[in-house]
Amino acid sequence: MFDCKPVGTPLEANNKWTKNEGNETQHPYKELLGCLQYLAITTRPDICAAVSALSKYQSRPSDAHWSGLKRILRYLRGTMDTCIVYQHQNNANVLIGYADADFANDEDNRKSVSGYAFQVYGNLVAWATKKQQTVSLSSSEAELIALSCAVKEGLWLTNLLRELDVDSIPLIIMEDNIPCIRYAEEPRSHQRMKHLDIKYMFIRDLIKKRELKLKFLASKEQPADAFTKGLPKSQHRYLFERLNVRIEGKC
Repeated sequence: MFDCKPVGTPLEANNKWTKNEGNETQHPYKELLGCLQYLAITTRPDICAAVSALSKYQSRPSDAHWSGLKRILRYLRGTMDTCIVYQHQNNANVLIGYADADFANDEDNRKSVSGYAFQVYGNLVAWATKKQQTVSLSSSEAELIALSCAVKEGLWLTNLLRELDVDSIPLIIMEDNIPCIRYAEEPRSHQRMKHLDIKYMFIRDLIKKRELKLKFLASKEQPADAFTKGLPKSQHRYLFERLNVRIEGKC
C-alpha cells in the first residue's frame, strides 16, 4: 500500500455498508483493524469514525469491508504529517465538550452513532465514536443518548482536573440539536421522550446544580459531527482544524 493513490477522507460520505456484502474475505481483516484502532484512539482522531464503522463487521468481513480498511490506509498515506497541536491559548475555556449523533446510521439494525470530543484550554484531550446500544425513535433521542455519553466522559475529566487543582465547573458541552437541549434543561414533560426520563435525568440534575451548561452550536461548526459519519473532504478538514488537528500531507 506504500505506492497507493491517496484519498482525501478516511470514510466515504453517505456510505451504506451492510453485513451481507458477499463472501468472507481471506485478507487479515482483524489484524489490520486492530492496528488502525490503536491509531484512532491515540494520535489520529480523524480516522475514528471510519475505524468504528468497519469494526462492526469483524466477525464476518467481506472484500467490500476490506476495501474500506484499505481506503483508511490510502488516507493515512496521503496525510502522514497530520498531528494534534497543543499550544497555549488565551481566553480558552478550561474544559469544553462537543457532542453529536448520526441518527439510524446502521443499515442492518438502524442504531445510531454517538461522537464526542473534549478540549482543555483549547487543546484536544479526549474523543470517541460509539455505536448506540438501543434503537432511537427520533434524531432528538439519538442526540440525547450521545449527550449522555459525552457528559459522563466530561465528568471524568472534571474530576481529573479537580485533582490537579483546576476548576472546570460548569462543564460546557456544545450541542447542535435544539429539542435535545430543551429536553435536558426544562422540567416539563416531553411525551415523545418520557421513556428516557429515568436513565438520563442525571443530565437535568447537573444543569440544575449548575455543574453542566449546554450551548447550541450550528451543525456546520460542530466538530463532533466528524466522529459520527463520513464527510466531504473540505468539511472533514475544517471540523478537525477546529480541534487543532492539522491534516497535512499529499492529499
